[in-house]
Amino acid sequence: MSNIVEISEAISFLKKRHISKNKIILMQCTSSYPAPYTYTNLKAIEFLKKKFKTRVGFSDHTLGTECAIAAIGLGAEYIEKHVTFNNASKGPDHKASLKINKFEVLVKQIRNIELAMGNGLKKIEKSEKQNRVIARNSIIAKKNIEKNEKFSIHNLIVKRPGNGMPSKYLFKVLGKKSNKKYLADQLIKIKV
Repeated sequence: MSNIVEISEAISFLKKRHISKNKIILMQCTSSYPAPYTYTNLKAIEFLKKKFKTRVGFSDHTLGTECAIAAIGLGAEYIEKHVTFNNASKGPDHKASLKINKFEVLVKQIRNIELAMGNGLKKIEKSEKQNRVIARNSIIAKKNIEKNEKFSIHNLIVKRPGNGMPSKYLFKVLGKKSNKKYLADQLIKIKV
């Protein structure tokens, strides 16, 4: 229930008392019980992190677990989620709280998301290397092609597996003459 000016004042107050920024954690929170998704504003996590250069978390008063999980993906380092034995108990928190058994599921989901976030560098992952040949495409004869026949969209097709000439060369092959006779579904092999 704070605006940017109030958050800035709070941080200034702490800094004047020699509290270092690495000890400050800002928690994005919508203090409604339960908080409507339309007012949850998860993107504020990124904003707060960038503006105040502090660690940021998410105090989740929404129903369910999806907002807490998304918050991790947006950079939240801490999650606060209320738990209850009975959602029908008196008090505002119980309606927005998770039952104890669901909290364990949330923690597992968050740990999985933390693993899935990776380091941000794009590379071929070890687990996908074996699928490259299977999932990629090659240039293949769509039908029988005679020697010296011109390659065209009518006699070539791109299909799996990717153990032949990569599909990225298709436009370089079009218009060239066939170096030999190809049977339908045979891999095309030609210099480009």
